Amino acid sequence: MVLEKIAHSIMPQWLKAKECIKSPLGIYTDVDIVSTSTLKQYAQKGKREAIFRRDKYQCLICGASKEDRTQLTMQHVIPFSHGGETTSRNLVTLCADCNQKIGRERLDRLYEIADLHYGYDPSLFKNIGTDDFIYEAVDLSDNLMQTRCEIW
Repeated sequence: MVLEKIAHSIMPQWLKAKECIKSPLGIYTDVDIVSTSTLKQYAQKGKREAIFRRDKYQCLICGASKEDRTQLTMQHVIPFSHGGETTSRNLVTLCADCNQKIGRERLDRLYEIADLHYGYDPSLFKNIGTDDFIYEAVDLSDNLMQTRCEIW
């Protein structure tokens, strides 16, 4: 804690508003420091193909595939319009109909269906033995990141 006057004089970069994007891991990142492809609404062809392959070329909600002559699309789980990033951690495969039904709604269960982690990076906790520690660390990390972005 510091006096507001001191904060303005020695830490002005922390006090000015920043535009952030949020990853599925709960990390807020200043848009000035992320890659340009992360900030584009549509994934590049190579990234799209990798996501289709990961999701076995089928809609994660209804199971439709391109063999069913269904158009497959990419869906941001954290919507792009709500600050979601355009990365393989935040994109899933849906058919055009399911994509249309979801629209800008956020369905966190898509992370589980796609076998993606949401809220934490499991590699950070590989040496911790019990789930209790993981959940406590996740809660702490999420609270800190939300607080950081609110301060900005």
